[in-house]
Amino acid sequence: MLQTLTNEAPAKRTQVIRYAKGEALALIEQHGIDRILERYSNGETLAEIAQSIQISAQSLTAYVNRSAYALDYACAKDCHAEAWADRGWKTLQMEGEDVDSATVNRARYKEQHCRWRAGIASSRYSEKQSVELSGPNGSPIAQSVVHVFVPANGRDVVNTIDGETLDK
Repeated sequence: MLQTLTNEAPAKRTQVIRYAKGEALALIEQHGIDRILERYSNGETLAEIAQSIQISAQSLTAYVNRSAYALDYACAKDCHAEAWADRGWKTLQMEGEDVDSATVNRARYKEQHCRWRAGIASSRYSEKQSVELSGPNGSPIAQSVVHVFVPANGRDVVNTIDGETLDK
C-alpha cells in the first residue's frame, strides 16, 4: 500500500463525460473562450479547466489551438508562464512557516517544479539555451590568419606585416 507524504486526502476527480463533438463545442462556447483563457492566464492548466467544464482536455486543447484564437492563446501562454513563475517565488518566501531543512528543501523542489512548468509554457523561462555563432549579418565566421616573423638574431633588417623592409 502506498503512503502519501502529506496528510491531505487525494483530490476527488469529477467524472469526465465523453460528449459528441458538437456537444463538447457547445459546452466550451457556453463557458466562453475569454473566460477559459483568463483562467489559463491565471495559472490553471487546460486539463483542470476542462475537468471543471466536464469535457475532455483534448477537446479543449483543440478548441483553443484554432487559428481564430492563436494570438489570444499565445498571450495567455505568456501570462500562464508568469503565473507559474510567481507561484514558485511565493513558495520560496515561506512566510509564517517554521523554517527547518525539510521545509526549505520542500520549498526548493516546489519552486523548481514551478519554474519547470513555466518553462513549458514559455521559452523565456526555459533553461534551454542556444548560442548561435555567426559573423556580420548572419554570414559564417571569417577567420584571418596573420603570420609575423620577428628575428631574434640581432640582424638590422626587419620585415613588417605589409612586407616592407625597415632598417634600424
